[in-house]
Formats: sequence, C-alpha cells, structure tokens
Amino acid sequence: MNMKERCLVTDKVSVEGKKIGYMYREQPYNIPNDSGWRFFEGTEDEDYINDPENSTAYTLEEVINMDNSIKPFLDSPYGSSYYKDKDGNFIEENNGEDY
Repeated sequence: MNMKERCLVTDKVSVEGKKIGYMYREQPYNIPNDSGWRFFEGTEDEDYINDPENSTAYTLEEVINMDNSIKPFLDSPYGSSYYKDKDGNFIEENNGEDY
C-alpha cells in the first residue's frame, strides 16, 4: 500500500480526535490518488455521513498518525470492511467477497 494514497476520514476522527471504530474500502472514485479507504468513528449517522463538510481527504500516512491500529488492514481488497469490538480489536465484517 502506498502511504501517500488518499482516503476519506470523518471529522469525528480527524477533528475531534476519536479513534477509528469502523472502516471500509471501496473502489476508488472520489479523490485524486484515492485508496478507496473510508474511516469513521462509528457513531456517525446517515445525515452526518452524507454531509461533505463532515469528511476530509487525508493520506493514509496521516491517518496512521491519527490511529495506527488500522495499519495491518490497509492491504485488504476492495469491498473489505471492519468494525472495532468492545475490546478495541478490529473484526472483519466483509472481506470483499460480495463487492
């Protein structure tokens, strides 16, 4: 994974400093050098997510500096998604099979 590739991060993570609680990877389409990764704190509702003012593009390197627990998952295929359990471990929700 190229750490200079970009991704989208909600302000709950990037501005409020909360840890990433949910992440998924989709086919890149939205931003230059898009990795396809999207990172969330996990409590964002649909209205929050649909407002472009609540997300910002960052490099993967910048996101690792915010929360390095994501690093082992960055080479996952498109369609992968993970959520954090109550113990703080990422659990695979989808490994790209249905994408």
